[in-house]
Amino acid sequence: TPSNTEKARLAAEESDGEMKRDRVSEFFRTKVSSFIQVPLHRIVLFILFSTWLGCAIWQATMLEATKENEQFLDENHPLQKSFTILGSEFPTADDDLGLKVYYAWGLREVDRSGVNRLLDPENYGTPQYEPWFDFSTECQSAILDLSDDLKTNPKYKDLIKRKNGLGQVYNFVEELAAFSVNGNLNDCDYVRTGGWRNSTWQVEPSNLATVIPEFLQEKSCYSDDGTETISGRYQTEIGW
Repeated sequence: TPSNTEKARLAAEESDGEMKRDRVSEFFRTKVSSFIQVPLHRIVLFILFSTWLGCAIWQATMLEATKENEQFLDENHPLQKSFTILGSEFPTADDDLGLKVYYAWGLREVDRSGVNRLLDPENYGTPQYEPWFDFSTECQSAILDLSDDLKTNPKYKDLIKRKNGLGQVYNFVEELAAFSVNGNLNDCDYVRTGGWRNSTWQVEPSNLATVIPEFLQEKSCYSDDGTETISGRYQTEIGW
């Protein structure tokens, strides 16, 4: 059985070299091949192809992953405006301003007799002190333990804003303890790292009248600009 090649050769011989070709073959044989055979044409085609290939490679290097989800609504659509505002105009949780919550010891219900905020908006009432309250060494230790628990206990992580992995808690006892050990707050690394915890830091109640006035004049180690004094930072926390 003759192969396809042999059949084609026989057909060519029988037709005296004139084979019937389809339109596509005829086009490439008569038009394209004659065009390509001209050296100038080949040079022009090479330049055009190289230019296109270079542009394609350049554009490919500029591709990057999608950074934002494509919006499925028109930019001026009311729903799309709402999505845009919610997604970009509100700060993240870390940037939200926190609300201070105060824990007070030694106070009873405030006496609000005669309070009229319309006539006197600065009058909140008269504080009522607990006569049994004693800022003893045991009390100081208990307040510090509670502060440490609020900072480190994971069950409060959704309730207390955190910074560097710890809850943000204002507790003047920490700086009072460091001041009691060192006599000043000049070494803020010592204050923040809790080096004073290895010493007997509690202040005897009989010495508070001498220690507290000096302590209030010190610069706080937790001040943002380094100029805030203890009395300024804890003006609503220390009832002195």
